[in-house]
Amino acid sequence: MSQPAPAGGKFVVYARQNDLLEVVALNANNGSTAWVAPASPSEVTPGVAAGLAVRAATVFYLENFGTPTYGRARLVARDAASGNVVWQSAVGSFETWPEICPDQTNAVCVNGKIGSVGWGQLRFSASTGQVMSVIQMGTEAYPGRELTPDLFDPGSRGPEQLLGVSRGKLNWRHNLSAIFTLPHASTDGGWDFDRYGRLDLFAGSVGQRPRIKHGKYFVRLSPRMTAGFSTATGKVKWRTPGLYSCGQPLPCPGRSEAGYSSASTLSSPSVGIRILETGTLSGSMSGGTPKVSRDASATIQGFDPATGKTTWSFKAGRNAFLLADKGSAPEVGPTTVVLKKPAGYVALDLRTGKTRGLAATSSAWCLRTMLYHLRHTVYYDGRGEYVGQQGLYPCTLGTHRAAPPAKLPSLVRLIGASTGGMTAWTDAGAVRARPSP
Repeated sequence: MSQPAPAGGKFVVYARQNDLLEVVALNANNGSTAWVAPASPSEVTPGVAAGLAVRAATVFYLENFGTPTYGRARLVARDAASGNVVWQSAVGSFETWPEICPDQTNAVCVNGKIGSVGWGQLRFSASTGQVMSVIQMGTEAYPGRELTPDLFDPGSRGPEQLLGVSRGKLNWRHNLSAIFTLPHASTDGGWDFDRYGRLDLFAGSVGQRPRIKHGKYFVRLSPRMTAGFSTATGKVKWRTPGLYSCGQPLPCPGRSEAGYSSASTLSSPSVGIRILETGTLSGSMSGGTPKVSRDASATIQGFDPATGKTTWSFKAGRNAFLLADKGSAPEVGPTTVVLKKPAGYVALDLRTGKTRGLAATSSAWCLRTMLYHLRHTVYYDGRGEYVGQQGLYPCTLGTHRAAPPAKLPSLVRLIGASTGGMTAWTDAGAVRARPSP
């Protein structure tokens, strides 16, 4: 259910077996199973994909504890080479997957509660498991959300707030409306942020509360807002129209596409991406594909993260793939995606905004979100559907599966992982590997 993480000469992934979550370590040379351990989503929102944290040869994850119900868990550090447990936390409930703290890479960050400590951000020593700090936020009923490392929605709704932290201390707390000045702005409508550590900047967007009537929702695609604000103070540095779109559906140049957290994956984009949208989006609250209005359109912009100023612009038109957020665009290079126009397929370099036409017979690599069910969960009456990471596969420009090329492109190494002279990536239902170029 995740792209592999390299640790201790192994490829480590999340997998589902018999509707239960596991962490599986594969030997890099032949793909055989080195060890398997039970895992847990605890109380993480089902729409947030599971990710492992890695530091040197140690892998960090959540493990179920006690009764079959997945809510109670503990944070576990396991030596990937031997499979031995290095340390484990006290039992608690967790709202986020563990990650290497971006401002303290010798620590593991996770939101939740252990014993009487929390709800809030917990920082553990990566080497010993000692609790280094706790930042209280939220309650058991409204435990809050991590929007990107060190930026949180603490759960309050009267009014809705954002707060920023660093090195285990609260830096600031502001009303969300002071940063995002559009009507009905709320993380309840979704969010996308990045932490630009070198710029002392958070940049991103929140969604809007949709109109809901008779089991159907209705969202206006304009206006949207992208904002850049200080990690240290929360002070707004710039605001622009458009929806921040790094990660999905478009990969931002310079931003890690790896499916795991480590000191080496803490890079931030060198070019920001936003989409200016018009029209409306509607659909059923019970699921299904959203409908895009006939007058909808999308314009992709690259921008300077320091200032928010546009560096290039590309008119994508009524691209339902982008507007309905149906997944990630096919890729033909580390920063180059494939978009369909009325006249044919176009390759767009997200670093420069330059385009070139593609023959319909060209090949690409596609990403498709993996969905899975778990039993004994705290959601959906004990058997919930969860969102995994995106499986990677060679494809035609129309996203149909194709034969893998003789030589792996560099983008596979960026999305997958490399160790022991092998590069591995997760496809739907399988982990595949080739000798590294």
